[in-house]
Amino acid sequence: MFDLLHESFARHRDSFFLRKDGGVLIASKIFLQNEYEEVPKKLLFLYEQRQKTLEVVKQSVLDDIRRKDLEKQGALEAEGASSMERRDFSTAACMGCGDDECEDRAFLFPLCQEAHHHACLECLDSVVKDKQILVCPICRGKVDMFGMDEYKKAISQNAEGLSALITQYQIPDSFSLTQDLPNEAILLTEKTTVTLSNIEMSGELFFVLLEKTKITIGERFSIAGHIESEDCIRDHGMAREIPFYLRGVAVSDLTLGNIERMPPNSIGCSVKEINLRNTDLINILPKMRIHEDSKVKLLGLSAKKKNMFLQYFHKTK
Repeated sequence: MFDLLHESFARHRDSFFLRKDGGVLIASKIFLQNEYEEVPKKLLFLYEQRQKTLEVVKQSVLDDIRRKDLEKQGALEAEGASSMERRDFSTAACMGCGDDECEDRAFLFPLCQEAHHHACLECLDSVVKDKQILVCPICRGKVDMFGMDEYKKAISQNAEGLSALITQYQIPDSFSLTQDLPNEAILLTEKTTVTLSNIEMSGELFFVLLEKTKITIGERFSIAGHIESEDCIRDHGMAREIPFYLRGVAVSDLTLGNIERMPPNSIGCSVKEINLRNTDLINILPKMRIHEDSKVKLLGLSAKKKNMFLQYFHKTK
């Protein structure tokens, strides 16, 4: 069962925010549930299509081996020699995991044209994903890459279907974050300029956007503590000023660039704890406009190198 509350890190009304390798995905509950249900079905279909393609090649290889064996058998009988033992492919097992076709019902594909050894699709998938190879040890000296070559051909034939399977999210160049989120799925990336103005948002959402996108801070913007059961965005006029914890994490060049562009005192907030020790996130402090009535219970700051905060600190002494 797809659990949106665990898969997402923030929500607003019927939309959810999810971390993606390429950025931050904003999508509705219905969209995400449909995607979760449909993708496995489509993946299974592509798997079966790949297996059918390889089955044709496999049977061609085995038929060729059987034909050669019959020719050898005929030649031996013509010479009056004893008959040769025919190969039994029903006992074949995957060279990688050991699964067989009888008990484990695995689909096995020959790694060489002599079918000395076989591999299942799962093991072939794994080695290709890890950019490794799986070859027949008997034919290794002959540089026989038959199994890998045929498998990669089958993958390339599936490439168009796989591309169609992957949902093509809208990736805007710029995006203004408000309470009214779009109905279609949106992927915010490091190339997306996200404008934050006239809203209060949860600190959880803010710091993920700070890491994954290009942020521009406008007027009347603030951040607040994150409450999982509540919406993560409010109009600035409805701000609740819930205190949050500011703690140090490793930051990227994108994050530092975002902080550098922010005007001083542009982020309104109430803070319960500040613990920034030997982290470049300390540079965000001059950008924060901490409310005078904030009751900071813990303040821990340290820095080993010259940075924007230290420059700001020296100017204000």
